[in-house]
Amino acid sequence: MAAVFALVFIPVVASIGFMLGANVGVSLPATIAMLMFAVLAMGVFLSVFKMARRWEDETL
Repeated sequence: MAAVFALVFIPVVASIGFMLGANVGVSLPATIAMLMFAVLAMGVFLSVFKMARRWEDETL
């Protein structure tokens, strides 16, 4: 499960860091884009968490 989180979480953190580090400015479109990306990334992270929990609950 940790590997799945690492494969999803590390690129998300890097992408958000690059977006903030790009120093685009505080324009409305840039702010909306950053917020939408953060919300989408959070949705992907929560979905991966739910799938990983379901994988752990399965018995062979």
